[in-house]
Amino acid sequence: MLLAVVFVSAFAAIPIERFTRDPADLAVQHPLWGVVSNLGILLWCTSATVCAFGSHALARREQRVTEGVRHLRAATLCTGVLLLDDLFMVHDDLARRYLGFGESVVIVLLAAAVLAYFWRFGQQILAGEWGLMLFALACLFASLLVDQINDRGLLGKSSWRYFAEDAPKFLGIAAWCGYHYRLALSWLVPVSEASRSRAANDSLHPEQVVPRATA
Repeated sequence: MLLAVVFVSAFAAIPIERFTRDPADLAVQHPLWGVVSNLGILLWCTSATVCAFGSHALARREQRVTEGVRHLRAATLCTGVLLLDDLFMVHDDLARRYLGFGESVVIVLLAAAVLAYFWRFGQQILAGEWGLMLFALACLFASLLVDQINDRGLLGKSSWRYFAEDAPKFLGIAAWCGYHYRLALSWLVPVSEASRSRAANDSLHPEQVVPRATA
C-alpha cells in the first residue's frame, strides 16, 4: 500500500501528504466533522472483519468448507464491496470521475451484488434473525431514496435534508453489522461449546469421566 502511494504520488505529481494525512487536517476542519460517516465506515469494517474471521475460524475447526463458511465468505465479500464504495465515495464521485459511470449504474451494480448474496443464501438468512436484516435493508433503501430526492432539490436547502439521508443510512449499517455479528456467532458458538464440553470432560480424573455415547 505504501509503495503504491509513493508510486502514484511520484507518477501523478501529487503531494504525498494528500495520501497520508487525516482528511480533516488536510481540509483544515474540526476533527469531529463527518463523525457519523466515519463511524459508519467503522461499522462496515467491523462487519466485514467479523465475517472474515468467522469464516476462517470455522473452516479451520471443521477442516472443510461448510455452508456456514461459504455464507460468511459471501458476507465478507458483499460487505467489503459496500465498505469500499462508501469509504471512497465510488458511486458519488470516483466512478464518474475515472470510469465514466453514472451514479445510477454503480448503484445498480451494488444492488445486484446484494441480491446475488440474498439469492444464494436466502434460506439461511430467513432461518436466522431476518428481522434485523430486513430493518437494515429498509434503512439503506430509505437513505438511497432520500438521496435521490435531495438531488432533485425537493427537500429544500436546509442542512437537515442531509440528516434525513444519513441517519437511516447509519442505522442501516449498524443493523447490517449487528446481523452479521449474530450470524458469525450462530456458526461459531455451537462449535465453541462442543469444544469446551470435550475439554472439560477430558480434564476430569479417570474415575470422573462421563462415558461418551457410542454408535
